[in-house]
Amino acid sequence: MGRRVRKQVYDWISSAWSLSKDTKFVYDGWNLLLELNGLSSDAVLRKYTWGLDLSGQAGNNQSRDRQGAIPGIHAAGGIGGLLAMHDAGTSTNHWYFYNANGDIGQLVDSSSGNFSAKYQYYPYGGELQAVGAYATTNPFRFSTKFWDAEQQAYYYGFRYHKPKLGRWINRDPLLERGLILAQATTHSVVTATIPFRDSSFTGLPPNTYTAVRLSHSEQLYTYGEDTPTQRSDALGLQATPARQCMDNGNPVSLRFDGSRLGDLDGVSGRPIREAPVGERTIGDVRVITVDLTFDYTKTNQGVRNAGPIPEGHYWFDICSEANWSNAWRHILNTGAWGGFSWPLNAYPGTNTYGRGGLFIHGGQRWGSAGCIDVCGNDAALHETSERLRTANCGCCYIDVIVAYRDILAHKREDRFGGFRPGPKF
Repeated sequence: MGRRVRKQVYDWISSAWSLSKDTKFVYDGWNLLLELNGLSSDAVLRKYTWGLDLSGQAGNNQSRDRQGAIPGIHAAGGIGGLLAMHDAGTSTNHWYFYNANGDIGQLVDSSSGNFSAKYQYYPYGGELQAVGAYATTNPFRFSTKFWDAEQQAYYYGFRYHKPKLGRWINRDPLLERGLILAQATTHSVVTATIPFRDSSFTGLPPNTYTAVRLSHSEQLYTYGEDTPTQRSDALGLQATPARQCMDNGNPVSLRFDGSRLGDLDGVSGRPIREAPVGERTIGDVRVITVDLTFDYTKTNQGVRNAGPIPEGHYWFDICSEANWSNAWRHILNTGAWGGFSWPLNAYPGTNTYGRGGLFIHGGQRWGSAGCIDVCGNDAALHETSERLRTANCGCCYIDVIVAYRDILAHKREDRFGGFRPGPKF
């Protein structure tokens, strides 16, 4: 699994297969830079120039990740980010123009200023219209992905999408054991828990079982969770809302500093210390006020099931709160999860230390196993999500920046009936 670096096409001629096309590919991250002709001493066929993709246009311009990729150019898989193409064979340059979902709508010849291609699409990427002298030659079209004419499918990096079928031609590799292991050090998790035993990626002793939960739909073959006009897929791994939530024309993002998520009180991780600081009586009920201390040091961020959410850049789908795979948590454990929760997903470059199951959620007491706990404020966040859902006419995502202001934070809570120390779960 990874970038395709070469494509060879054979034709059946005179009772034998004959190599008719040999194309080599050169990338920057997942963005294609060059097509080379392997049948002509690797002569350049086409060159591509990229700018900010949908992630960068929404304001995600943080520093390079550990592979050298720039999130603002690569985090959306290049969707909406292809600026221009140079065709070496015809010595022409073409500029790309898009619709709101990052699908290429028009190509313009830079010399004449005329349209060299125009496209319109069905929801799953089938072409309703493809006209112009360059419409067939241009390989980038729906979702800014490379069109393989030979198999009538779009190449997304990890798998191929067949527009006529409205689905992927193979199951989602996110649920394959090998990819889970490879991604375990960088990706946030939820939904399906899959046990494995391997020390090469997890750092655990051999034969030690652990689990990674995947923030992912269980519809393994469907494109965009069957809502292609509202969701896109950067690399063929995970459907995400096609756009960032907007509020009065501005992209919506939240910052969690260890004490507040936006304007809501919040904490993360289990408290490292609980100390009673006051006592009073309400009627016949004894009430103890407890001071809770939370440790946000880098060391503690890597502690599974106890440390706070690691610092970095995340996002959540406002519609994920209503997913059936998320609802059971509130039925089984309302005290710990509150009434609402939203799975968090890490952007490239965010080191989650192999941890997963990261959420924003409510609850009855401060503290979590690594999520952002807004305690009783989850209802307020739910109201905001519903308002944004209406304003944006459907699903969208909200960016979350985790950057701790202090290495220690304190919260106070009242406990009825006496002081009983212990973690939340």
